[in-house]
Amino acid sequence: VRHYFLTGQYVLEIKNKTNKGRTKKKRIDIDPDYFERVTEDERNVPFLKEKVWVDYTTLLPQVANDFKRISLVDNNFKERITIDFDIKFQNRQTGVESEMPNLMIIELKQDGSYYSYLRELLREFRIKPMGISKYCIGTVLTNDKVKRNRFNNKFRRLTNKILNN
Repeated sequence: VRHYFLTGQYVLEIKNKTNKGRTKKKRIDIDPDYFERVTEDERNVPFLKEKVWVDYTTLLPQVANDFKRISLVDNNFKERITIDFDIKFQNRQTGVESEMPNLMIIELKQDGSYYSYLRELLREFRIKPMGISKYCIGTVLTNDKVKRNRFNNKFRRLTNKILNN
């Protein structure tokens, strides 16, 4: 679930990966009163039944994240950049909180193959692209029971980049 602070919109979003590695998102608006309890609102049930491949009644809130975002769009609307920073996590099940104040996540989205000055600048500073999920980072940082081996390389890269800059 997401709350967009500027617009006041609350949404339930389902993300699924395709067999080609692309992420497909589907979302619906939700009642803010059910933000932490989306499975209890009957209006969400058809969407959950259609989009979720597990028993939706077993779903529980896990990790909340909070961050600041800067969004930039070029004049031709061919490129959009978001920069997330001041990232904080709270695990709704364990109660553990964590933050990564020195981390910035830059996401570059393009319409087709379009020259990007930012991509060149990042290459110049030896900042390589890396697939990353704030949800996964937050889960690993706030829940000791989660298997983390598959995230060790990413955490090592993040830590090295933060410490060496």
